Amino acid sequence: MIQAPPELHTERLTLRLALPDDAASTVAFFERNRAHLVRWDPPAPEGFYTEPYWRRYGETAVGEWSTGSAVRLNVFARGDLGHDRQLLARINFTQIARGPFHSCVLGYSLDGGQEGRGLMSEALRASIDFMFSAQQMHRIQAAVRPENLRSLAVMRRLGFQCIGLAPMYLFIDGAWRDHELYQLINTAMDVRQAP
Repeated sequence: MIQAPPELHTERLTLRLALPDDAASTVAFFERNRAHLVRWDPPAPEGFYTEPYWRRYGETAVGEWSTGSAVRLNVFARGDLGHDRQLLARINFTQIARGPFHSCVLGYSLDGGQEGRGLMSEALRASIDFMFSAQQMHRIQAAVRPENLRSLAVMRRLGFQCIGLAPMYLFIDGAWRDHELYQLINTAMDVRQAP
């Protein structure tokens, strides 16, 4: 049985599955943050800054949710789910593996104008709790460039442990970039058996 798509609420935020109807707010997010995110994100594919691209992305996100292969969340200010809503952040849990692994990969981005307010930590706490409890993940992995001091601080704040350096891990900002690898283990899960 397919679970209903997640809608999570924190003190200041609403997190919900990325949808085709979020295309306009997603384009606006990336247009606003073009210069801010270029240092941290892979090169944008063809059509990235268009609504049709993000409408297809939303359709894919719904499909991935239904098959259990990914959870892609859009983050809005709490109560701001109207037509002209502003996307504040994005959180993706991809490469979801079940069986004896029960692991996934975390990626996220925050609007540059919202930095320094603790919103990313707030959104990640809620979404990680959802992945650990409702999705029964045992482990979440994230990769962060060593130069990304804000993101490294988020990792530490949330209890992620550094498990090593991955040299030339991703092609970003014109070159293959080293990343530090982090993991967070679900210590509440019964370690004697897989779900």
